Amino acid sequence: MTVMIANKTSPPVTDDRVVLPDSITLAEPKQQVKEGFWQGTLGYPQAVVLTFFLFALGMALHILVGYNLPYTMNPVAWLMAFVVPASLVAGRIGRKNQVIHWLTGIPVAVSSTVAVGLLSLVGGVVPLSVLQTSFKVESVWVSWPFVLMVDLMLVNLVGSIGKRCWPLTAVNVRYLANHAGLAIAIIGGAASALFLQREVMVLFPGRPSSVSIAKDGTESRLPFEIELTEFTLNSFPPTLALAKLDPSASDGFTLTPSEDFLASGVNTSLDGYKISVDKYYEKAVYGANGWTQAPWKTAAPAALITVTAPDGRKSSGWVSSGAIDAPQEHLKVNDTVAIVMPTPRPKEFRSDIIVREGGKETRRVLKVNEPISLGAYTVYQLSYDSKAGAASAYSTLEVVRDPGIGVVYLGLGLMLLGSVLVLWNGVSTPTKDGSK
Repeated sequence: MTVMIANKTSPPVTDDRVVLPDSITLAEPKQQVKEGFWQGTLGYPQAVVLTFFLFALGMALHILVGYNLPYTMNPVAWLMAFVVPASLVAGRIGRKNQVIHWLTGIPVAVSSTVAVGLLSLVGGVVPLSVLQTSFKVESVWVSWPFVLMVDLMLVNLVGSIGKRCWPLTAVNVRYLANHAGLAIAIIGGAASALFLQREVMVLFPGRPSSVSIAKDGTESRLPFEIELTEFTLNSFPPTLALAKLDPSASDGFTLTPSEDFLASGVNTSLDGYKISVDKYYEKAVYGANGWTQAPWKTAAPAALITVTAPDGRKSSGWVSSGAIDAPQEHLKVNDTVAIVMPTPRPKEFRSDIIVREGGKETRRVLKVNEPISLGAYTVYQLSYDSKAGAASAYSTLEVVRDPGIGVVYLGLGLMLLGSVLVLWNGVSTPTKDGSK
C-alpha cells in the first residue's frame, strides 16, 4: 500500500511553474538615490573645496576692495571679536552636529594648515618688492587670502578646544595645552598685525622730542622724551672700482668693484689693470695744496694711486669718494676707463641719547640691532642723512609698540608645556610587564 503525505504549506506544482500562496508577495528592488556632494559624510574633499573657496574669496576681495579698510571692517578685528568666542561655544554645544564636528575635525585642520603653510612659503620666498609692485600688497601676511586661511585655521582650532575642554582628563589636558597654545599665539599675531604701532622720530642734537610720526604723517605724543647728544658713524675702509663706458648699460657704464680695502702700499688688480696705493688718507680735504689730512667729520677718504694698463701705460692721481667738505674725484685712465672710489659701506652707526621718563633722566646708547625698551615701546636705531655720512645733522629712530607680543609668548609657553606633557607621558607610560 502506498501512503501519500501532503505538505500544506508547500505551493502546488503545475508543470514547471511555482505558484506562490496569496499571502506571499515579491518586494520590488529599491532604487539607489545618489547623495549630493555636501550630503552624507563630510571629509577631506569638502575641506579642500572650502579652502579653495575662501582663497578665491580672498583674491576677489584683493581685487575689488583692497586693503584701505577701517578697523570696523577689518577681517582680523571681526575674527577676534566674534569668530573666536563663537567657535569655542559652537564647538562645545554642537559637538555632535555633523557640520560642526567636520569644521573642528582633522580634514579641515589639515587643509587649512597646508594652505597657510603654502602662503607662508610664498611670503618667505617672493621678494617683498615684487609683492608690493606686481601684486599691490604690502606683504603676504596682511593679504586677504592669508587672513581668511588663518581665520579658517583658527575656527578649526578654537572649535576643537571647545569640543575637548571637558572632561579634564590627562589626554584632554595635553591636547588643550598644545592646541590652545597655538590658537593663542595666532590671536596674538593677529593683534600685532592689527594694532602694531610703528613710527619714526627724527632727532637733532640738543633738541629733545617726544613726538613720533606715523607712515601717513600723523603725529603721536609718546610717554617719554629723547634728546640726541651725538651721532657717530664708523665705516669700513674704502675700496676701488673700475668704471668702463658701456652705452648698453642702464647708467651708461659698467662698474667692476674690488674687494681689497685701501691702505698705503696695497696692490690690487681690476680687469687687467694693476693698481698700487702710494698714499692713503682716512680723512682728508681738498685745498690749495691738494689733498691734505684733516680729522673732521665732514672730511672724506682719499688715496694717491698708480694704475698700469694692460698695454703698459701708467697713470697716477688722486681718487676720493667725496663728502660735504671734499669733492668726489676719479682717475681717468683712458677715454673709456676710469678708477673711482665708491662711498664706503657703514660699519656701525649709533646715537648717544638722553631719555627722560617719569621724572628720571638716563643716558643710553642706541645701536643698529641693539634696541632699547621703554615701557611698552621698543626703540631702534633706523637711519641718518646718508649724503652727509658721519656729518649727519640728525638721527632717525623707529618706535615700535606691539600689544600682541605678550599674547604670542603666552601661546608659545602653553605649546612648550603641552610638548613637555606629551614627552612625559611617553616616557612614563608603563609597558606590558609593568616596567616604565
